[in-house]
Amino acid sequence: MTRYLTFVALLTAAAPLAAEDKDALYFPTKQGTKLVYEVRRTAPSGGESTGALTDTIVTVETKGDAFRVLIVHSSGPGKSGNSLWEVSSKGLFAVPAKEGDPKAAELKLPAKDGDTWTTESKGAEGKTRTTTYKVGKEVVVEVPAGKFKTIPVETVVRDGDDVVRTTMNWYAPGVGLVKRSNKVNKLNTESVMVLKEIKPGK
Repeated sequence: MTRYLTFVALLTAAAPLAAEDKDALYFPTKQGTKLVYEVRRTAPSGGESTGALTDTIVTVETKGDAFRVLIVHSSGPGKSGNSLWEVSSKGLFAVPAKEGDPKAAELKLPAKDGDTWTTESKGAEGKTRTTTYKVGKEVVVEVPAGKFKTIPVETVVRDGDDVVRTTMNWYAPGVGLVKRSNKVNKLNTESVMVLKEIKPGK
């Protein structure tokens, strides 16, 4: 299976938690937990398709004051990948497949409206790829799994001056990712992913 850091997983409990719970983590940390998402995609032609993504927590390890969580993502028979995450009171960090590469901060805590940070890497055609993150105002999001107070984070990826992808993630404390919208400019495609069901680990 290939590791990828595009779709993320996430939940520790089925009930929405108050956003004021500062001790809540933003990622599932119980082995065996399954998270089911609905995915809707819009093609360049305007046609729509729907699908599902299931994230399963396969291992959880303690590393200092953080958890290392390995998640397998499956969108159907023979269609799977995995991603490794580090979660703590400092936020959510995607752990790269290559040893020694820096972790990518998807959410920094504590978060407040207007917070921004940027990372750089090598992009297409030798251009510098810049990824900019920006935190928005807390908002209540309703998805099939329920209503959640969330922190929205907009992510804009650029190769030089060209915008490659724009993503909005909504994170709920004690829960994690409950919704994602994604637009890929070059392909002229859009997708929306919402949390449908939580199956807690035993």
